[in-house]
Amino acid sequence: MICFEMRVDRLLKIVQYCDLISGSEQKHFKEIHLFYDNGIQAYVTDGGLYSHFQVPVPTQPFDHTFLLPIPGIKLFLQNQPKETQVHVTLREREMMLEIGEELLAILQPNPPYRNPMKPYRILGHFPFKEFLRGIDFASVRMAENERISFFVRDGSLTVSTVYDDLTAIYQSLCRCQDVNVVVPYYNLRHLIKAYNLLDVSELRLGISENQKELAFHISGALSVIACDPMDHKEVVQALQLGSMNESLNPLFETETLRFRKALAKALKLSRGSKIEMVLDKDSIELHIRQDRIYYSVREPGRWVAEDEGYPWKVRLAPDAILSMISRITSRQISISYDHGFLSISDPQHKRVLMMKAEIQPPFERSDSRESLARSNR
Repeated sequence: MICFEMRVDRLLKIVQYCDLISGSEQKHFKEIHLFYDNGIQAYVTDGGLYSHFQVPVPTQPFDHTFLLPIPGIKLFLQNQPKETQVHVTLREREMMLEIGEELLAILQPNPPYRNPMKPYRILGHFPFKEFLRGIDFASVRMAENERISFFVRDGSLTVSTVYDDLTAIYQSLCRCQDVNVVVPYYNLRHLIKAYNLLDVSELRLGISENQKELAFHISGALSVIACDPMDHKEVVQALQLGSMNESLNPLFETETLRFRKALAKALKLSRGSKIEMVLDKDSIELHIRQDRIYYSVREPGRWVAEDEGYPWKVRLAPDAILSMISRITSRQISISYDHGFLSISDPQHKRVLMMKAEIQPPFERSDSRESLARSNR
């Protein structure tokens, strides 16, 4: 019999982390595997993503692997004071958790397969929070059966997605050894959500010897996602994205937070219809024209293109871009255009949203906003 104690808040954080890793798509993965290997170790999976970490609780060695059902543990810890101790007892085929007068006993099946640790070749080192925000930006809007590209261009790691008419690019600007792989959308989203609970300084990206697993190594945890090498079409597309991004010509700059708030309000009023965006010398405008509604808002900005061919007019699908723009954290955003593509990015072009756009450059203003509103009646 093995006994140890752990505070409720620490066990709850472990359970929350494992809950996010395992996802919600397949309920049979909602289990935490506990075993002993120079300390208590745990792993959890969603079928394609596997995360292994050490549980910092001193205890004596034990032989069996124990399974903890995530929904049951969450319910057991519900409404418990955070600093209360959970008393854990391990027997050969049983695990018991006690808090005061409450007891949860979990009968154990035959010891399951213990996922062995593998060596991974380190590709590069990245600031943890910045990397997490970058891959979050690049992957937020996709279908669950889509894949996300990790590749190296000009010596630095780039992460990109293409979905419908939208392309999201995260350029880490961090040195990275050569890699060209794709990972499933939902596995990466599970990792992002779980890692957002953590507070560490550095992430090391690695790859398995057979190029079939991409590893995300942080202090105290190693998470691995099954990956595939990029096919020829995906490699060509990645190179084209890089070239397109470099050729975009900056047109306009504006304050990120004000533009995001204006776009969010316009989205609610538009009821899914497209929004007209006008870039002028010192302002950016959003217009909505519907059968019974005309709405416009003007925010300050700055025309930065060398030629003074303003104003420009472009039609946007706001619901498609708002979730990505909300993940650009720089104070200013830059709006660029080239060969039928509009981009919205941070000034360093680390996070870039590109889309096909209906551009009308430049045009003659003839109506005030008030007359436009009257003409819409």
